[in-house]
Amino acid sequence: MPNPAVRPNMRLLSFLLLQMALASGAIAQTSFYRTYHLPQAGYITSAVLTPDSHVVMCGSTGNLGLLMCTDLAGNLLWTRTTDAGMVGTRGFMDVDLLPNGDIIAVGGSAQPYSVWYMARFTPNGEGIWYKLGQADPYPDHLLNVDVDTSGQILVSGYREISFQLAQYARPFVHRYDANATLLDGTGFGMNEEFLGGGYAIGTSDNGALAGVPGTLDGDEGGLVRLDDQLNVVWALENLGSVRDMVQRTDGSVIVNFRNVTNSSTVAFDDTTVLWSKEIRHHRDGPACTPSSWLRVRTVACLCGAWRMEAITGWQAWRRMAACNGCGRCRIRSRR
Repeated sequence: MPNPAVRPNMRLLSFLLLQMALASGAIAQTSFYRTYHLPQAGYITSAVLTPDSHVVMCGSTGNLGLLMCTDLAGNLLWTRTTDAGMVGTRGFMDVDLLPNGDIIAVGGSAQPYSVWYMARFTPNGEGIWYKLGQADPYPDHLLNVDVDTSGQILVSGYREISFQLAQYARPFVHRYDANATLLDGTGFGMNEEFLGGGYAIGTSDNGALAGVPGTLDGDEGGLVRLDDQLNVVWALENLGSVRDMVQRTDGSVIVNFRNVTNSSTVAFDDTTVLWSKEIRHHRDGPACTPSSWLRVRTVACLCGAWRMEAITGWQAWRRMAACNGCGRCRIRSRR
């Protein structure tokens, strides 16, 4: 279980830094808003809160990996850029902290290299080491990193596989020590659609939890539980596309899913669902499972009337509000 005093869970998924002031039982309020000028066009992909109340963010600027550090008021303390010993990088995708405060960042390169890389920095952003993956026989990409309390580094990503002009992705999880020595690893083929690679990692007392985004439609992803040896214990499939996850201090896990037409936030203890919250992407949707929909469209009228259709191979669902006959209805298609 991660030590909350070492690595509180905090992710920023845009180029803006949004420091949220949270009060127990209250709605989050934005306490400030910041934008930052980078050497080249760039973005922030992830962030972590340090023990000394600084925010370390990772991302990309141009073809370089980017690290930034701010205080809790958003004031910029330092920035670092690195090409990880090569050119054409896609930047850092995720960042975490070792127990001593050192920074671990992971990312992947652009074509023609298509290899992953992992780097370690001091708390002030000075480089210590970097490690490159191998592009042969297939290119690998690292998307997430999680450091456990012992200092071991868990990374997840996917391997591109080409077969008969088709491209697939095989998720994998690797474990390294603090000096980038490979300890063990595994790959699992729960989903092998292209872009379906392992997406999120959470450490726990009994192993790791890996999320799989699934297909572009987002309806075939799921979760994989791994033991201490990274063997697959169980897999929950067809839950929707896993976007991010966080483990709470009581050991339960909160996971964000995206289906074809809605998003869900689910908390569970191992395989027992504790609670869930669904956010629909449309107005007053149907009772059928959104992840099973093949097509959804909305027929809307400027007078406020609307009809929504959800059509699958098993059923069709429709709803129509009364229209005043204005004759100005229009159709908007949605997936």
